[in-house]
Amino acid sequence: MLTSHSTPTHNNQEQDDLPLLTFSSSHSLWQKKHWLIGVSGGPDSMALWHAAIQHAPSHGIQVSAVTIDHGLRPAARIEAETLALFAQQRDWAHYIAQWEGDKPTTRLQERARTARYQLIIDLAHRIGADALLTAHHADDQMETILFRLSRGSGPAGLAGMAAHSIKSGLDHYRPLLERRKADLIHYCQVNELPVFNDPSNNDPRFARAQARALLPNFEKAGMAADSWLRLGRRAARAEQALASLAHNTITALPATITASGYHLPYDAFMGLPNELKIRLITQEIQRINKNQGNPRLEQCEHLIDELTQPLAQGLTASHTLAQCLISLNLKKGFSITRAPERRIQA
Repeated sequence: MLTSHSTPTHNNQEQDDLPLLTFSSSHSLWQKKHWLIGVSGGPDSMALWHAAIQHAPSHGIQVSAVTIDHGLRPAARIEAETLALFAQQRDWAHYIAQWEGDKPTTRLQERARTARYQLIIDLAHRIGADALLTAHHADDQMETILFRLSRGSGPAGLAGMAAHSIKSGLDHYRPLLERRKADLIHYCQVNELPVFNDPSNNDPRFARAQARALLPNFEKAGMAADSWLRLGRRAARAEQALASLAHNTITALPATITASGYHLPYDAFMGLPNELKIRLITQEIQRINKNQGNPRLEQCEHLIDELTQPLAQGLTASHTLAQCLISLNLKKGFSITRAPERRIQA
């Protein structure tokens, strides 16, 4: 179900002098015409929503907000309708979108996040919004980095969340990544903004909540917020350099590329560092699969070992990964093709 309210206007409510929107006025965010903000009712999203209303209209930018009712808590609908009333009283544009259908019993938070973004993106296209804003903040970034560190992520994972990315063709901005949650709570208190707290944020069954609970222990050991954020920035810088090197190297390879396959001479493939082999395999699987069923990093790492070991005996190595057949042969070279459909036994 989707409900809407009227177009927002500039609000003159007293605001804290906290410079909440950290992107400069020259940033591409300010070149957009219509921001759509995901608002859960927590202090982070309420602070972002309010700050956007304070600043965006003077740049000629329309602001809308959307609250997702996942249907997982009875109170969620009441909270969404309370936010709708809050917006209506101030003449701010607000929408409620419902995650309908049966809910998964496994990987609930991950699948709820996927559904949430899809609902927001669908709404953005419907109302003509050209920018999606979410209120991820520095504490979220720290949790993300710790969560990925615990799983052995490479530089891309340790970089954390990007301040700007593209999601299903829509510009996605996170303008609060340098702000601590305490700042956002203070902003809401000063501006007398209502807030809701989702109990699932502290549910120890979920990996995010587990990471969140660990962070104070790291801080006591001397790894404070600045350390985590510095690690993220350095990993992002390393990933940017690696991605550029990989792009330039892979583009220059003597490859034969078709819509359903990729072929490279043996020596050209074997001459690549393993990191670039992994990036090449990931890139081509994504291209052939049209970004459906992307491989995980550890799968690609294992694949490199599986491909090269048989060749020491002069054999052909062939393995299936993410619905693709990857082969390496001394004479025929390296290839990735769409894997044939498995025969169904009668």
